[in-house]
Amino acid sequence: MTGAALAAAAVGGCVTSRDVPLPAGEAAALRLRSVRVDAGPLRARGLAPWADQVRAAMQPELETLFAARLAPGDRQADTLVARVDSISLASWAGGGGGDRWFGGGGSDTDYMEGYALVIGANGAERARYHILLALPASSAGAWYRPDIDNRRIAGLARTFAGWAHRRVIGR
Repeated sequence: MTGAALAAAAVGGCVTSRDVPLPAGEAAALRLRSVRVDAGPLRARGLAPWADQVRAAMQPELETLFAARLAPGDRQADTLVARVDSISLASWAGGGGGDRWFGGGGSDTDYMEGYALVIGANGAERARYHILLALPASSAGAWYRPDIDNRRIAGLARTFAGWAHRRVIGR
């Protein structure tokens, strides 16, 4: 991926060839039986503590963002799955050596990548939205705080949930 394409994808605002959107008009009428976080790919990579943190931060955010769409008793409603495939935290925050694509600090950028998946009542995937986002490592606060990595992961997870909502619903 070129630097410009990566920069566009980093904010989650581009449509990629990995997307399989809902048919036109169906997003407006989408009803969800549930929303859930799948951090299994992180766990499979030996990142169980990060997987738990992602789930803990993202699940309530998804429930809030999709509250108007939730119909828990509707057996015909879809399920939204926010699957996190990878996460990368910069080794330090602040004073990067400059990066021509991200405007000064590619070395202090955190990333999260995955998909927002709409799963039908029959268990088949109905839609898929690729999400790749980047946040400055410094966005979670001072680097010397004892909980800084947890705060960075939580910030990525909440931002991912926001992009899942934008991508699936369209606003």
